[in-house]
Amino acid sequence: MVGKATQSVGRKSYSMDAYSQIILYFIALLLRLVSAAMPENAISISIPVLGIQSSIVEFPLNGVSWDISTWETRVGHLEGTAWFHEMGNIVLGGHSEMPDLSAGIFAELDQLKIGDTILINLGIENRRYIVTSVTSTSASDLTPLYPTSGERLTLITCDTLTYNRTARTYAKRVVVTTERVS
Repeated sequence: MVGKATQSVGRKSYSMDAYSQIILYFIALLLRLVSAAMPENAISISIPVLGIQSSIVEFPLNGVSWDISTWETRVGHLEGTAWFHEMGNIVLGGHSEMPDLSAGIFAELDQLKIGDTILINLGIENRRYIVTSVTSTSASDLTPLYPTSGERLTLITCDTLTYNRTARTYAKRVVVTTERVS
């Protein structure tokens, strides 16, 4: 017997056989490969209310955490979280403050309000997300990075108000969660 997965949407449940799951997996993989082959500036984020426009690069896991050495002035996708065209939690990060203490690309991320718009350009497709929450969490709290069953875009950065200059660490992170609307 072929296994079936059940997906709940609203109050209805839908069954998907193993063959369909495999097809969807390969479609998502193909879309990810096509996205990866696009020029770097073909995938970008825009946050109009903050005046942010940036290409999105990949921030690789370095065994323990993410390599943030290339974050300097760009927004990055945290490797291991969902990617566009996949269901789940797509997590993007950026500096709030640079090593020289100048403002980073996400310096004003905590100023976003519920209902603000975030735009993602995937080359041939544009997506619009609406901010649903802006919170602060402990720097050690990884729950904002956890997978989700539906598509979510999460933005994360260090909370500059909690920087300990002696320890050279941030006690908290600013986390913005959104829902896709188009």
